[in-house]
Amino acid sequence: MGGVLAPIINMLHNHSPATPLIIFGTSPLLGAVLALALPETADRPLPDTLEDAENWDVRRSAPILENLEPDEDFGSPDSSSEKQELQHLAS
Repeated sequence: MGGVLAPIINMLHNHSPATPLIIFGTSPLLGAVLALALPETADRPLPDTLEDAENWDVRRSAPILENLEPDEDFGSPDSSSEKQELQHLAS
């Protein structure tokens, strides 16, 4: 699409020299602003099926402690305050 529109937009240089610069300058800025609307996926498992994607809550990240298998032993916290802190960090 860009390869087709670029020569046409560049021909606008005859009408106004600043027009192609404005169009080519605002396009990446618009793309960057629109990228902010994408959901955050860091430290989250991505959906594998369409059903997973439909049920994927954008506002809640998967807590790390809930994803651990019961047979995985990483050591237990010594006190309840440490456990609460770990739960807070995982959510």
